[in-house]
Amino acid sequence: MGKQIKTLEQLKDSRLLYEKKLPRFGYIISLTVALLLVAVTVWGIHTPKTYVIKSTGVIQSDTKNYVMSPYSGKISEMKASEGTVVEKGDVLFQVQSTDLNLQVTQLEEQKKSYETRAAQFQKLVKSIKDDRNYFDLTAEGVTVHSVTSNTLRDA
Repeated sequence: MGKQIKTLEQLKDSRLLYEKKLPRFGYIISLTVALLLVAVTVWGIHTPKTYVIKSTGVIQSDTKNYVMSPYSGKISEMKASEGTVVEKGDVLFQVQSTDLNLQVTQLEEQKKSYETRAAQFQKLVKSIKDDRNYFDLTAEGVTVHSVTSNTLRDA
């Protein structure tokens, strides 16, 4: 705005603002803000973003996966339910098998048999060392009755 005399009609806000000249400092600030906006926009476009989405859902495989036990039986205890997060090696459930129980019984009987055989072997070693027959039942006062085939048929 110069030192000119203006009329009342010429003194409007738009004209006053239009004719006003910005100082150099204003241009520097405007240019700096514009450059910052451009820099932030470029940085925002090229920076990889991480999106966190919270929702519920079900993950299903394209193919079916079967969980199988190497032996048959009844599920006695469930360790994991549907929706539980599991990792490799986690126990999902326990199977009670009658086949395994039968095998355990058989192995216990075999163990008893082997223990008896080991005791007899120790008795044999002791007999050899002492030069006595510890297997002779009559020496221990036990009487042996012979059973004939006729006696078995009569019974």
